[in-house]
Amino acid sequence: MAQATLALDPNLEAMRFELVPKVISEENFWRNYFYRVSLLRQGYELNAMASSQQQEAESNSNQTLASTTDSIDHTQGSRRRADTLRVLLVTLDSDARSFL
Repeated sequence: MAQATLALDPNLEAMRFELVPKVISEENFWRNYFYRVSLLRQGYELNAMASSQQQEAESNSNQTLASTTDSIDHTQGSRRRADTLRVLLVTLDSDARSFL
């Protein structure tokens, strides 16, 4: 795994050449490297999870807003129908009185 990683990243290979064994042992170099890689991966996964949860929350919020808007539209439609019926009833009532 370490050799494949070195082959993929020339900067890592240069850093390893400068540090091992002058500053740090081979084992500690790779231990530190893979520890830091694991921290980066965890951070990425946490960001992905947070982003997913945020998108889900926004989706739920949009659904709630759409549902509320539908309810408001339905309520306003019901009010309009009730107003129309009142006008019809008043008109019918006045027509009926004039007929009598």
